Amino acid sequence: MTTHRMLGLLVVLATALSATTGCTDASGPAVAPTAGTTKATPPAGLPEEAQQAWSTWNAAGMDDYHYTLSVGCFCPAALGVRVVVVNDDVQTIDASSQQRQLIRHFFHGPPTVDAMFAAIVEAEATADSVTLKFDETTGVPKSIYIDYASNGVDDEIGISTDEFGRGGPVLVD
Repeated sequence: MTTHRMLGLLVVLATALSATTGCTDASGPAVAPTAGTTKATPPAGLPEEAQQAWSTWNAAGMDDYHYTLSVGCFCPAALGVRVVVVNDDVQTIDASSQQRQLIRHFFHGPPTVDAMFAAIVEAEATADSVTLKFDETTGVPKSIYIDYASNGVDDEIGISTDEFGRGGPVLVD
C-alpha cells in the first residue's frame, strides 16, 4: 500500500471517528437517546422523509425484534451482523470485537432501530448528503447512505438492514 493511500485511509478513519465523538467503547454503556425523544415524539431534526417511517415504526410498538446489520465504509466493515433486541435492549450482536466497536462508534451505543433514527438526525446535521430508504410496513431504515464531504474521497458510510423480524432471536447457522 502506498504511503499516500495509507495517509488517506488514516485521515478517513480520523474523520469518521471525529464525527462520532461522545460514543462509548465496545464495553461501555449505551448513550441516552436523542434529547427530547420519547416513544410519542420523533427525534428533533429528523428529516421529513424519515418522519413517516418513524411514525410507522413507533405505531408498531416493537420492543422485541431481530435483524441483520451491515455497516460499510473505507475501514474494517461489519457485514451481515445479527442483532437481537429484547425490551428495547440489545441482547446479542453476533460480531467480532472490532465489528462491535465500529457499530458502537457509529450508533453511539447499541444498534437499536431508535438509534438508527438518532444516527439519521446526526448525519443530516453533519454530512453533505444523506440518502435514506425505509421498509414501508415496519418503518425500519433499510438503507442509510452518508457522504460526509461531497468533494472528499473515501468518507462515505453505508448502513443497511435485512431479515428484520418481530420477536426474539432466530438462530441461523
